[in-house]
Amino acid sequence: MSSVIFAAGHTHYRLKQVILRTLPNSVFLGLIAVWTDSILLPIAIHCGTAGGKQSALLGSGIWLVLCLYAHANDAGAERRDAR
Repeated sequence: MSSVIFAAGHTHYRLKQVILRTLPNSVFLGLIAVWTDSILLPIAIHCGTAGGKQSALLGSGIWLVLCLYAHANDAGAERRDAR
């Protein structure tokens, strides 16, 4: 389902391009996310294949936010366990 949503978000291309290029790419990235149990690797792959400064900055920002969120959850779990 997330692959379809991802492909739909990239509909500024022609529909044929979305079907032939974006949907298979999103399925591939989705499978990698399932296999690695993380979305960080698919984000890195997307940034590497999409190219451009905007993609690199956005991907880096998403990665940073997710790392900070994971760190905050770990710190919160440690505090709860310490009680």
